[in-house]
Amino acid sequence: QPSRLAAVLNCTPLTNCYSTTNPLRKSTPETAVRDCFIDRARVTMDDKQEAYRQLIERAKRLNLTEAKSLGVLQLPDIRGADGRPIVVMSPGLVDIKRLQDKDFVERLKCFFLLSLDDISKVEYNVVLFATKMKFSFRLFHFLFSEVYSILPRPYKKNIKSLFVIHAPDSAKAFFRFVLFMVSRKFWKKVHYLPCVAALAAELEAKEDIKSFVPRFVVAHEVRHAPKLQRLAEAYAITKAKADAKKAASAASAAGGGGGGAKPPGLPAPAPVQPAGAVFGQPLAALESNQHGVPLFLIQLESLLQKHALGQEGLFRIPPPQDDLNHAQKLIDSNKTPTFFAAPTLEPEEVNIIGTLYKLFFRRLPEPLIPFDKYDALITAQSSHEEEVIVRGIEGAVISMPREHRNTLLHLVQFLTLVAVQSQSNKMGMSNLALIFAPSILRSSDLNPLLELSSIKARVEVVQILFNNLDRLEQLDVYKEVRRPAAN
Repeated sequence: QPSRLAAVLNCTPLTNCYSTTNPLRKSTPETAVRDCFIDRARVTMDDKQEAYRQLIERAKRLNLTEAKSLGVLQLPDIRGADGRPIVVMSPGLVDIKRLQDKDFVERLKCFFLLSLDDISKVEYNVVLFATKMKFSFRLFHFLFSEVYSILPRPYKKNIKSLFVIHAPDSAKAFFRFVLFMVSRKFWKKVHYLPCVAALAAELEAKEDIKSFVPRFVVAHEVRHAPKLQRLAEAYAITKAKADAKKAASAASAAGGGGGGAKPPGLPAPAPVQPAGAVFGQPLAALESNQHGVPLFLIQLESLLQKHALGQEGLFRIPPPQDDLNHAQKLIDSNKTPTFFAAPTLEPEEVNIIGTLYKLFFRRLPEPLIPFDKYDALITAQSSHEEEVIVRGIEGAVISMPREHRNTLLHLVQFLTLVAVQSQSNKMGMSNLALIFAPSILRSSDLNPLLELSSIKARVEVVQILFNNLDRLEQLDVYKEVRRPAAN
């Protein structure tokens, strides 16, 4: 009630807003309410700066060795494409039982504020791994309601982006409540990312970001690789569209044309699974046509050309997992799904075929672009000159095994047909490169973190490959499969 709130606001002098024994802790619910109103009505910037300064001085006198050793807060010597420093928070590294210890929580709080004191004076980005949030709710509450609320206003404004990785629905609900209490403007700074690879693409860091990714995050991505792959593909398409729209708006405002934004990367392929009759088999072991192209791929392409090249969401929208697993099991048992012979296909059936097509390349034990070509192509990409990259691709193609070389050309030719109908299926060459690059160009090292630094490079290489089909077809090694010239 207004009268009671007025009494609360006037009952205590301003100097008592914080406890005299602990400037971090509000002594009663009434002081918390009072602080909320005083913050807007009476507390000056000098008052808050003084309280913060006293807290920092106290933190400097404490032994914070244990809090530092946890690794829950890192300040890596890595900067994103915008040049801003990065603050990394990993609450899942804190034992939930320790959060019952008030002295431990207090020292952890002081460690956070002391560590952030210098970096928060300039613009910075925050990376928050929510992978084990259900085990760290109290710590998340501590981060936002205690640490963030103590920071002076200029320090809060210097947070330019908050990247939340692996946030479950419960975490998003928590953030929605907390961020509403903190600042409505802060919502614009929050970005939910499905995987570490998406973070690497967002930051566009020149250095390898694997140094600050905790092991439990890596283990989570390995366990849930198929699901994260699908989420990352959907995220990449959405991000590419948003970037393209933003670039178009900027070009329009400048009064000139402009190219689309560079696409973000995708995660490394799922771990190798047991091979069936088709999926997981080497190309050389599969039944193929006279050029070494697997008949299974040709069958899928025929179905897609007949029923689905113009369907929106092709290769992007995943089918029900049970239906996909059933179709894959039939194919690996040398059987054919009944809907392959249907005169028409439902959208869900088209999505099954499209996903099977992607899955075939992802499950190849030796990727379509062989492992031994990976380093050379990534090195060529580092030049950032398209001609150098194209020559690197040509050199790799010439020395590939015949079945890999011819299947690669066959894939690019088919995806070119898909891209021709991009107005209806929304799958231009850039989007197709986003989806297929992680499967056809990958390193022999199965650790997904070791490839994070090259995700963007792999997508760029594959996109240049797709965009240079005519030049690829002129190579002497493709005489046997070269399309006849138009009259």
